[in-house]
Parts: sequence; C-alpha cells; structure tokens
Amino acid sequence: MGLGDEQYVVDIENKTCACNKWQLIRIPCIHGISALSSSNRDPYQFIDIKYKKESFLKAYNPVIYGINGPSVWPKTNDKTIQCPDFKKQRGRPKMARNLQSNEVRVGGKTKLRRNYVVLRCTKCRQEGHNRGTCDRRAGMAGNTSETIAKN
Repeated sequence: MGLGDEQYVVDIENKTCACNKWQLIRIPCIHGISALSSSNRDPYQFIDIKYKKESFLKAYNPVIYGINGPSVWPKTNDKTIQCPDFKKQRGRPKMARNLQSNEVRVGGKTKLRRNYVVLRCTKCRQEGHNRGTCDRRAGMAGNTSETIAKN
C-alpha cells in the first residue's frame, strides 16, 4: 500500500507495516487501514487488546484504598530531608533582564534590531547614510574632490 510516491509493505496477519507505526503503537497505521479496507476487514479488530474497554476495566477493577495522613505514618530513625542551605551569590545582583536575539541595548534603552533595512537620508534621499551624517558626507566628498583637483 502507498500514498503518493511512497509505498509500504503491509502484513495483515502479523500486524506489521514497513513504516513501523503499527508495530510501535499496536494500532493499524494509515497504510494498514487502507490494506484492511481493501480486503474488507474491520480495522477495529486489529487494535491491540490493551486499548480495548475490557483491558481498561480489568486494570481499574480492584479498589485502591487511600492512606492516612502523615501524622499516622510510622516514624523512622533516618534524618529528615531538609532544603539545601541558601548560598548568597557573589557580586552585585543583576537587575536587567536578558535580551532576546533580536534586541540590542542602546544608551540604556532596549531597541529591536532592524535587519535588512537600508538606511536612507531624509535630506538628500540617498541610501547608505542618515540625516545626521549627511552634511559631513557631502562636505567630505567635496573636500576630497577639491584636494585631488588642486594636487
């Protein structure tokens, strides 16, 4: 039996399938159900006995009685288990939270990173710099071209 391009060998009598799901959970897999339905058999008859109602009732048939509280438990000579001693950590306690991978701390504030965003200047509309560095870039570019022409 197979779905699409994949094919699995199903053995109905031994309740096995090549995908191993039927053997693992003891319930027919989709390949087994397909094989059972094409041979006009009921898939419910091939479910393992542990999943049936009779097994459930058999497991929970005996009455489980409750136990008395700790005050009537028998006393032992063993030491009682205590919580581990509190050990104060060295150094100043950490006050800031851990940042996520897409956050960055800038000047005491936490900001999200702007991945794949191209900077564009609002003054000259060119990419690669912002408004704060626009005048400096224009001045530096002009100075270098003037100095090259003078030399």
